[in-house]
Amino acid sequence: MVTEAVLRYGNLEKVIRICNIPVAAKMREAEVLGMDSENLIYQFAGVNHFHWHKVADKDSNDIALTLIDKLFDNSKGIPKNIYEIPYFKEQLQQMKMIPCDYHRYYYRFEEISTHNLEEYRTIGTRAEQVKQIEHDLFELYKNPASKVIWRSPLSG
Repeated sequence: MVTEAVLRYGNLEKVIRICNIPVAAKMREAEVLGMDSENLIYQFAGVNHFHWHKVADKDSNDIALTLIDKLFDNSKGIPKNIYEIPYFKEQLQQMKMIPCDYHRYYYRFEEISTHNLEEYRTIGTRAEQVKQIEHDLFELYKNPASKVIWRSPLSG
């Protein structure tokens, strides 16, 4: 969606496809930490939907572990278009990084696969679902007063 907005309204001829997950993560995580995002330093590694990040405070102190604890204890959630299954907290603590929400498809493959097969049998393919979700989101985004909507806690 970020790429589409940049292409439509950015008056640019070429754009590298970009993912909106880092933008959403920065907003969500600043709120979870009770800090202004301007006082946080993010380091992203990876490409598009395959990235991880670290977070530091304005004095360059790594606060990734603090953030991980707060994400698991907080009511802030994951994007609606991703099935709500928690990461393994210990895994994130060992990495000292926060993965993109889409990494659930790798780290929690069995649970996600079981869920997706059940949804395929009952409500349609993942592509059909995402198409509807994105349509609904674009309708929400038409209203300038709308806020980004998150569905469920990161910790499940």
